[in-house]
Amino acid sequence: MVALNGLGYALIDWRKPSLVQVVEISFLIFLGYVVLWFYWRGRNWARVLVFLTSILCFFNLWSLLKGRVVVNFAGKLMIYGEAALATFLVV
Repeated sequence: MVALNGLGYALIDWRKPSLVQVVEISFLIFLGYVVLWFYWRGRNWARVLVFLTSILCFFNLWSLLKGRVVVNFAGKLMIYGEAALATFLVV
């Protein structure tokens, strides 16, 4: 989960990055690490958030497979990896 969370930077178009976009992605990645820390510590609210984001990963995969999302190779790797991890966590 930690490695896939860091791949969020792959979603930024580095040819013309926007400061707002970099700050937003950085904040979401930091927030993800905070949730993962509390998940590791056994907090129930963090487990619920991880479960809900696992469900959202399936929608990301569905959007990618339908061609509604255009991302680079690292972004595709992140979406496929998150979907595989989400399958494990949900089951």
